[in-house]
Amino acid sequence: MTEHLKVSVLGILSWLKEHQADGYTTVEAIATPFALNQDQMKRNLQWLQGYECVKRGGPQNAAWSITDQGLARLAEGKFSSSGAFLTHFHRTETFTDGDRDRAR
Repeated sequence: MTEHLKVSVLGILSWLKEHQADGYTTVEAIATPFALNQDQMKRNLQWLQGYECVKRGGPQNAAWSITDQGLARLAEGKFSSSGAFLTHFHRTETFTDGDRDRAR
């Protein structure tokens, strides 16, 4: 049995980075390792396109590639444990009991 990759921003961008030497990649080729159909993966890619992390191109503008912005996001490594983007509102530090008492 083939294990499928986890569907997440981190997962998709990482996969695209690994396959960027191939240039633009078809939706089907990207969807297969994630066990998604083409429509599901296309929606994910369109969402990532809104963040300028991927772009369309290739024959008939039907394939996808990671952008410099997508590579920069990977290099920053600002992803949640589930592989989603972290927002600038996300706090990585946690309060200790003493800090909570002082905050009250």
